[in-house]
Amino acid sequence: MIYFTNKSRLLVVCIGILLLAIQACKITQYEHKRLDNDFTAGKEKPIECEQLQLAYTEHVEPLVESKCIKCHEANGGAGNVFALAEGETQKNINTLTSLFAGNYIEVINKTTGKTSHVGGALLGRKEAATMEHFLSSYQACND
Repeated sequence: MIYFTNKSRLLVVCIGILLLAIQACKITQYEHKRLDNDFTAGKEKPIECEQLQLAYTEHVEPLVESKCIKCHEANGGAGNVFALAEGETQKNINTLTSLFAGNYIEVINKTTGKTSHVGGALLGRKEAATMEHFLSSYQACND
């Protein structure tokens, strides 16, 4: 028969509680946090093809108009690279998606400062995730 001292019993109880706590807190699945208005930032759930225009208007267009058009307009500093136009939703979608066709990561890398961009890093993590989600979904719908 094994006899435990009070210290041994306490140690066994503490280890048991610790093991139960670790098992209860075990993370089994990683879930992406949802962005505003049920717009997810991840490739697991692409935007439905028929919802692309709405997703652009609600989530991407505000970024394009506040961050990109300043330079990428007809008479802007980067207008010779490509030009966007305020309020021209379909034209801007066509410009962005054709310019970066098959390589949407390039626009993400440029606008987050990972690769050279004269305008510098313009998008934060959440904004970049929004842009990437739209562009990857657009590409999936048009392949």
